[in-house]
Amino acid sequence: MRWKIRNLDADDLFVFYYAGHGFYGVGGNRITAADTNVAHLDTTTALIREIITDPLEESACEHSLLFIDACAADLQDGFGMRDVVTSMTADEYKDFLETSEYSAVFLSCKPKEKSFSCHQLKHGVWTWHLVQAILGKADDAIDAQRWVTDASLRTYLTNTVSKYVRDVMAMSSAQTPQARITATGSFPIRHVPVPTLPPLPTDLSGFLLVPKTTTLLAETGGPIRSLAGYRPASHAIPKKHTSGASSFVCKLLADEIETDGREALAAVQAATRLRFADIEVIEDSALYEMRAEQFSFLIAGDQDSGDPTRWHMESRLELINGWQTLSEELDEAFGHSFNIVEVAIERPSASLTELADQMEDLKETFGGTVTLEGQVAAFSGEALGFEVDLRRMVARLRLKRKYSLQGALVEARRWHMALSV
Repeated sequence: MRWKIRNLDADDLFVFYYAGHGFYGVGGNRITAADTNVAHLDTTTALIREIITDPLEESACEHSLLFIDACAADLQDGFGMRDVVTSMTADEYKDFLETSEYSAVFLSCKPKEKSFSCHQLKHGVWTWHLVQAILGKADDAIDAQRWVTDASLRTYLTNTVSKYVRDVMAMSSAQTPQARITATGSFPIRHVPVPTLPPLPTDLSGFLLVPKTTTLLAETGGPIRSLAGYRPASHAIPKKHTSGASSFVCKLLADEIETDGREALAAVQAATRLRFADIEVIEDSALYEMRAEQFSFLIAGDQDSGDPTRWHMESRLELINGWQTLSEELDEAFGHSFNIVEVAIERPSASLTELADQMEDLKETFGGTVTLEGQVAAFSGEALGFEVDLRRMVARLRLKRKYSLQGALVEARRWHMALSV
């Protein structure tokens, strides 16, 4: 490493990335290696100043970026996760940052915080978002001139990592990325050209759908015989879809929907401090709806459209202009209850067959199945479910577990689904 750094020229860009255990020990900030021994940390860990920052200060290199995904809490716990060593200090970076035309040290968290990993991302949360930015796949990290800069990257990592840990992983502990930057002005890291070729089918960015409104949904269902009001001695299980069967199921669901709706209203009022005058409530057979200026919420039930012997219930939270002012309050009121993101869309330029063909590309990447039935093209895989319904003019992302309002939107953006919010 030291030899490589000594041979850098002034115009070279030096980039160092590390993910693992970091701590402040003998001589300064240290990072662990494959053969680190917890009983001999001073001789089996690498001193960052010795292997990187001092050689950089002595070299001709004027452009350097350090990305360090490390944190820790207590050496006595051994090495199980990246949160087991004493917190790193940024103090010794100060002199280093003043020695070149621009230098930046990006850290995954504040001292004494944890740097979380996520099974779904198959990465550390900070590293995954960093990679998305460097690949040019994070729109929030790209400025108006299509550059990822030190400033745009710092803002993006600070906002998105904290949000992901809080809203998607629902962690009680915070993770707040940090950046120590010295430069005469904002400097470029990577230019992201406007795509000229279709993106690789690793997400939903290739589906050119124009969104109009966004709704969060939760669906439940089960056999009609499982409903509290069903009486085997006097009731019969419907064998067909008829208006009478639908009315029968709605009657069985009415009490449960009314109870759930009133509980939701109380939770919304407690969290948002909206008054009865601010919310319009509609109650009907197997339907409960509340409407406010910033959102509307609906619970409705009926006979399952696919199986006449089952019931189906759906909760829908539609986001209306200005909903962001109540985003935290709505998160608190509804909790982790949504597993579908639905977007009302304009009629796409692609035909249903062409959309299904794009889903075949997703199948090539993720495995799963693609179906084309009526006016609905649908992909179902282990990683995600996605469907486009041209009869109802909606696109749906089906998530693999339940999220809060903010968490569901974060997941939709992670898959690059077109949203209206």
